[in-house]
Amino acid sequence: MQRSSCNKIVATALFLAICCLQVASSLQDCAGACEQTWDPVCGTDDRTYPNRCAAKCSGTDVSHDGQCKNLMNSGAFACTDSCEQKWDQVCGSNGRTYANKCIAKCAGVSVKHTGRCRTFMSTAAFACTDSCEQKWDPVCGSDGRTYANKCIAKCAGVSVVHNGRCKTFMTGAAFACTDKCEQKWDPVCGSNGRTYANKCIAKCAGVSVKHTGRCRTFSSGAFESAIPTSGDSYRPKYCSGEYDPVCGVDNRTYANACLAQLANVAVKHAGPCMK
Repeated sequence: MQRSSCNKIVATALFLAICCLQVASSLQDCAGACEQTWDPVCGTDDRTYPNRCAAKCSGTDVSHDGQCKNLMNSGAFACTDSCEQKWDQVCGSNGRTYANKCIAKCAGVSVKHTGRCRTFMSTAAFACTDSCEQKWDPVCGSDGRTYANKCIAKCAGVSVVHNGRCKTFMTGAAFACTDKCEQKWDPVCGSNGRTYANKCIAKCAGVSVKHTGRCRTFSSGAFESAIPTSGDSYRPKYCSGEYDPVCGVDNRTYANACLAQLANVAVKHAGPCMK
């Protein structure tokens, strides 16, 4: 196989996780309606979906079978031959993550900051990154989304519910229970197949506990898997867009434990890797 072809295959693999994050939010509502099979199709929105059902459920027509050719957009993909295939992510001024500075520059995009773009940010929040300090001091907004810091939440017009990341798998009744229950992380799996932060929150939400620990099923639109151990052989087919960073044993930060599993990497510790 020619070197250029190998480069493109490597680049495609590198950006598969990013593609998954981009479509995850629309897939969340479709999890219960579609089979969890990996038979990828490219939508008319130029995004790859795990199967036709997921694309249709997301309100997107299928352009062709197989993954979209522009996982990085045409400009960035064309750059894979002229740039080193190293994984040193940067966030572009267009809000897209690029494998490294060379690929971003080659695609005609200026670098906003090093590291992945904060995919959990709304458009309003992303626009605030220029006027707020780029520090990671997460807070949970009143909209149930995690913001990088109080400044970005305020700039986006969202009040802060509490310090720390939101438990993004909690919605509705469970989220309302966070004021009534202790904010401790002792996960349990509810009888409805959803993971709750602790027994109090599950009970407050009117759900009985099925077992201790996180649920290991694709439920309520988010793949919620336990942090993998060295003996964990389970690997998901695709993951949610939840931003709950973990540091892998390869010293790379993954958006969530599921994406670490997808890359076949064990989790070293919760939270981003420290450089």
